[in-house]
Amino acid sequence: MRRTYGLVPILQVAAFWPVWSWYLRRLTDRSDEPWGVLALLAAAVFVVHRRRPADAPPGVLWSARLPALALTALYAVLFPFVPPLIQAWLAVTALTASLSVCLLGRRFHPGLWGLLTLSLPVMLSFEFYAGYPLRVLTTQLSAVLVTLAGIPVHAAGAALEWQGGLVVVDAPCAGIRMLWTGALLTLVLACFRNLRFGRTLIAGGLAVVMVLAGNVVRTASLFYIESGILPAPAWLHVAIGLAAFTVTGVSILLIVHWLGGRNGEAICADTVEPVREGAGVRYAMGALLAVVLGAAAAVPFGDRPQAGDSAGFPGWPAEFEGRALRALPLTDVERRFEQEFPGRIGRFEDGEHTIVLRWVSRPSRQLHPAETCFKALGFVIHPTALARDSEGRLWSTFQARRASESLRVRTRIHDNCGSSWQDVSSWFWAASLGRSEGPWWAVTVAEQDYDQSSRRRPKTDHGGGIE
Repeated sequence: MRRTYGLVPILQVAAFWPVWSWYLRRLTDRSDEPWGVLALLAAAVFVVHRRRPADAPPGVLWSARLPALALTALYAVLFPFVPPLIQAWLAVTALTASLSVCLLGRRFHPGLWGLLTLSLPVMLSFEFYAGYPLRVLTTQLSAVLVTLAGIPVHAAGAALEWQGGLVVVDAPCAGIRMLWTGALLTLVLACFRNLRFGRTLIAGGLAVVMVLAGNVVRTASLFYIESGILPAPAWLHVAIGLAAFTVTGVSILLIVHWLGGRNGEAICADTVEPVREGAGVRYAMGALLAVVLGAAAAVPFGDRPQAGDSAGFPGWPAEFEGRALRALPLTDVERRFEQEFPGRIGRFEDGEHTIVLRWVSRPSRQLHPAETCFKALGFVIHPTALARDSEGRLWSTFQARRASESLRVRTRIHDNCGSSWQDVSSWFWAASLGRSEGPWWAVTVAEQDYDQSSRRRPKTDHGGGIE
């Protein structure tokens, strides 16, 4: 029976085929960071290292197996109604329940679950939903720290105001990557220290606090450089970030070591003890297993994509910044994406620039950052400081490089009432909380960067930013 039940994770992997198809597409389209592969490898190494020996007594109570079946059934029920990332999260949660009982002798292993969750392409979604709130929180705490050091600054949203200047804490300074790396380190240590569920949660909570504190200190330190108070070479910017993360990583290591005790937790409260069961129970639960896995494998065939919403579209503008626009055809990828996009997408050129306009009718995750689109096209992205145009409008900027091609790109989102945003996360929260009424326009402007040798890191002015 143990050999039969050992097939359950394999059968689950087969039943969750749409998740793995989506996962491979996300890995190969280069739109998200491929860091999840590290978490997946860590999870695989841990399972192989800590799996139950082959001569372990056979059989476990079906009550220990029921969570895996229930989670698989939940995946099948919710599949048509939730986005792919949630589908994938439900799948890895159900798979964790099976692997925990079958290979690790635990009812549910929190560390393995965390690693499999981090293995998903979550970076973009985390930046979209949590990026702006984290920037605001970091800005507020950094303002307190800088003020306590004797320089009175004022936090205004995600910017620090000082002597009439504005230092913006932009998207790269939200600490998303530091938070992901800190979570990976915490979960790997928690797995190999064999922490139980409660202590894993404590370790995770303390790790979040340490990462937030490290990012606040980093941001406060960079304020002195970006504001011009402390002249410093360019390499010091990177060195401060590395130092902040090193201290944070050592702190996480000490926290998990302390929670694990001197010899770790050799015996956990949720250990599953081997127990033999009657043939009737095994056959009945086996039939239930077949029904649940069959439903999970078949339900994606009834899934249909939602149609986009372009009602009320006012039409494309005839000119942009005083230049006439000429429409360009959308690519096949853009046309497919527009079918589910809550609005319209147009691509234009004015003789000097390529302009992509996106008209958005409602707050949606479908409004991707411009950086994501360029990454998917094979460009390497280098964030640069915020910039103001001749009309005083603030834009986020970055450089996109691919082979010998180099582009300077600027992007902003605005409504029809004068409000604007430089990243999708701040726009999403303003729109979702009713602080701005749609529709909205997302504008991306790209031009050739012919003179790379003359580029220098801009001084912080009204609209400068911490990257």
